[in-house]
Amino acid sequence: MVNPRQVHPDAQNIGIVSMSSASMPFSYLSARTVNGRKPLLSTHITASSSISEVVDFLTSSFLPRDFDLGKKILIDRENALKSELEGLKSADKSALKERDLEILNIRGELEKYKRENEDLTEKNIQLTRKIEELDGEKKEYVEKFAQLGAKVNRLEEDFNASKGRDIPTLTSIEEYLDGELPTEEEGLNFGTQKLEPNAARVSPKKGGICILKGWKSN
Repeated sequence: MVNPRQVHPDAQNIGIVSMSSASMPFSYLSARTVNGRKPLLSTHITASSSISEVVDFLTSSFLPRDFDLGKKILIDRENALKSELEGLKSADKSALKERDLEILNIRGELEKYKRENEDLTEKNIQLTRKIEELDGEKKEYVEKFAQLGAKVNRLEEDFNASKGRDIPTLTSIEEYLDGELPTEEEGLNFGTQKLEPNAARVSPKKGGICILKGWKSN
């Protein structure tokens, strides 16, 4: 600590040029040439002196010019630090904005993928139901096809069994009916006679086809 009453002989020759930060020492000290003499550095403050040491030295020197110079340097340093701090704040805000924007984009994509996933899930449910319905229809068609196949097999068996038999034609059926229907005279007495139906008769020559006889009077 410099004695407040002591004035250093080189105090008038010392000029501090610049400082880098509030907590860092002076970057360098420069001395002014006075009366052709080589500039001298103070033995009380150096380039590594702290701000408080410099202020104490300037205050103890009782030289307003040196004190004003130190004050100006400190003010310039303060302004530089403020400017640097504002730059850091601006950069920090910019980084925060970019981060927030990125977060918003990620959230937007996440919501988009959630909606797409929900849509795909709903479509999958609908397709699953459709497949179940088609499986049920397929089962019905398979059963019907099996029934049709069985009918075709029976028809083929009947057809093969009927080979060699006389298959009735329209002409043979008409001739048969002519012999079975009542005559005109019998038709006139139709209302006064008690009629009873004859039992159905199956002609083996007709390929198993059942032909009913007409009504016969007792």
